[in-house]
Amino acid sequence: MEILVRLSKIELYTLSLGDNSYPLGAYQFGSHYSSGRGVLGFLLRIEPFTTLWYNFDTGGDPPNRIFHILGSWFKNLSAYCDQNLELIPQFYYLPQFLENNNYCNFGVKETETELADSKFPYKSVRVDDAKLPPWAPNTHIFVKKNNTVS
Repeated sequence: MEILVRLSKIELYTLSLGDNSYPLGAYQFGSHYSSGRGVLGFLLRIEPFTTLWYNFDTGGDPPNRIFHILGSWFKNLSAYCDQNLELIPQFYYLPQFLENNNYCNFGVKETETELADSKFPYKSVRVDDAKLPPWAPNTHIFVKKNNTVS
């Protein structure tokens, strides 16, 4: 069902651009698929990318913007038409890019809790290893399954 909702959003978005006021005609994405910032955001858990990421924005992104929970990241990409990122090759061969083996302190972020009727809808979570989907008990299996379906 979610995919149908996303497809209808993309279709409406594309139709809204159909006036051809842009010299090259209608388009869906106004940015390039891989920017340096996006790639650094994925690779920030391994050197030399950690240092590059810190230096890129003079201290890195705030914790709430760090690539951390794969389920939330995918949900946001699927929900908004203006979000477009491609998977970097490391998703298919390098499980270490999801692990904080250098014990970097990326800070604490506020995430929504699973309890919708909670008095406190957010909880603090330390940004460390990337949180994997339920079907991947560890990063090695995550990468192996990505390879299997690609």
